[in-house]
Amino acid sequence: MKVLLIEQCSDSMMWYRHCVGCYVPYLRTEDDVYMGKELAGFANIVKLTDARVVDVDNPKYYTPVRNYVS
Repeated sequence: MKVLLIEQCSDSMMWYRHCVGCYVPYLRTEDDVYMGKELAGFANIVKLTDARVVDVDNPKYYTPVRNYVS
């Protein structure tokens, strides 16, 4: 299953500012952003420079990833 690993948050006003080091649901890639899903269930943007798409078997969303290394 493809998910977004939030590696940083370059803008403190973004919805994922508290999700650094966590997986969030990945929806798709647009021209200049990823589309992810907020905890509330809404689709929202994630900057390409702040995350990467990874493939994991059973992600625990919005929970810090163990041994996360940026």
